[in-house]
Order: sequence, then C-alpha cells, then structure tokens
Amino acid sequence: MHPLIDELMERKKRLEKVISLAEEELRKAPEGRLRVTSCNGKWQYYWSAERENCVKRKYLSKEDEKIRNLLAQKDYLTDLVRVARKELARVESLLEPGYFLLPEHMYTAMHPARRPLINPYLINDKDYEELWRAKKYSPNPLFPEECKYPTKQGELVRTKSEVMIANMYYELGIPYKYECPIALKTGEVKYPDFTLLHVSSRRIFFHEHLGMMDEAGYRRDNIHKLELYSRSGIFSGKNLILTFESAGCPLNVHVLKQNIKEIFDC
Repeated sequence: MHPLIDELMERKKRLEKVISLAEEELRKAPEGRLRVTSCNGKWQYYWSAERENCVKRKYLSKEDEKIRNLLAQKDYLTDLVRVARKELARVESLLEPGYFLLPEHMYTAMHPARRPLINPYLINDKDYEELWRAKKYSPNPLFPEECKYPTKQGELVRTKSEVMIANMYYELGIPYKYECPIALKTGEVKYPDFTLLHVSSRRIFFHEHLGMMDEAGYRRDNIHKLELYSRSGIFSGKNLILTFESAGCPLNVHVLKQNIKEIFDC
C-alpha cells in the first residue's frame, strides 16, 4: 500500500476516534451555551439557553467556575465534531475505490506486453520488488562446485550457515540475491553473500557472513574486503550487516532474526 494511503487510513481512524470520544462527552454536557462579553477590560461569562421560545441568560460568577468550564468545553467539542466530520468526509472520499489514482498505478495499468519495454519513473512496492528480483546477474564465478546446499528460494549456497540465513530472509519475506556482484569505487568487483532490498524505502543492504574467524588468512582477507567496502560507502551501521562464526561460536540465527526484523520493520 502507498504511504500516502496509509497516512489517510491512519487519519481516518484518528478522526473517528476523536469524534466518538467528543460525542460521548457531549452527551453528558449541561444544557445551554457559554456567552462571553467584555466590560471595562474584563471578561464576563453568561449561561445562555433557549426555553419556551425565549432566551434565558444567567451571569456566571467565580463560584460558577465548574459550570462555566463545562459549557466552554461543550462549545469546543461541538465545533470540533463539526470540523472533524467535514475532514472525515473528505478523507473517506479520497479512499473510495478507484478515486485515489496514484502515478505508481500507471505502470501496473499498462498491458503486460508493454511493461518489459518501459522504464517506469514511479512504481508501487510490489512491482518494484518483482522487477528487482527479475533483474538477472552473473553470480560469483569462483569455485562454483562449492555451491551445493539448497535454500527455500531455490538457489545453491556454499555453507549450511548460509542456508539458515537465506531461509530466514525467505521466511521474513525480505527480497535477497545470493552473491550478486557489486562494482566498488576502487574498480574491483565483489560478491557479497547477500544483497537485500528494503522494499518500502528502496534501500539496498548487504550481508556478509564471516564464518571462518579461526583462520588468520581468512580474517586478514575479509578485513581488507571490509575496508574496500567502506571506501565505497558500504559499512556497518549504514547498509552493511555483519555476522561472525568460529568453531567454538556458531551462528545464532534466532538472535540474528530478531535484529533483522528491527532493521526491516517486519
């Protein structure tokens, strides 16, 4: 759903709640209205009500503070309900099926044979995700024989830990690509373990799982890789997710899942 429609839905709920609360309080309000006049630079308050085709008025002194406040609140709530109902009617008209046509809907409305020929400027989240998933790429060409563990999405990955990570993203509905190439500012091409799409913000995240932290050479190579990432604006705390594993400290996918849910709002 489009963020603007979400905002309208939230506004509709807010207005309905305010109107309901105000009308409930109005049912308990006293009869009449509050009239305010000025005399010698001082405010004077009067209770006013129409009875038997004539207007009754009574001066409210300091001792009548309670009724004065109740009448003032009644007038406020009456005006509040009137204005809120007008806005609610406008919001509901915008939310009527077929009324709220967004530019993002234009791509979806095109004939299926035309869509592959179009470079859309605006597109809804679902179509954007489908296009992102459909864009083909050449995976890491190094040691393809190591990719032997199947995931729920259908690709083959190199380790059992990567299977758990891939399946976690699949179950959470987070779009990902395995070992999709990225060109760094240094001119080098790297293949992050996972490239992730945050659909609503259209942001790209990368996830590197460093699974052999016991090995000195592996640590050295990956520290160098992370430095190259950082030079290209890819670093932890911004758009890079890092997980680590060693012989004595396996991946805790349950903790990772909770962290990922926080990042991706799912």
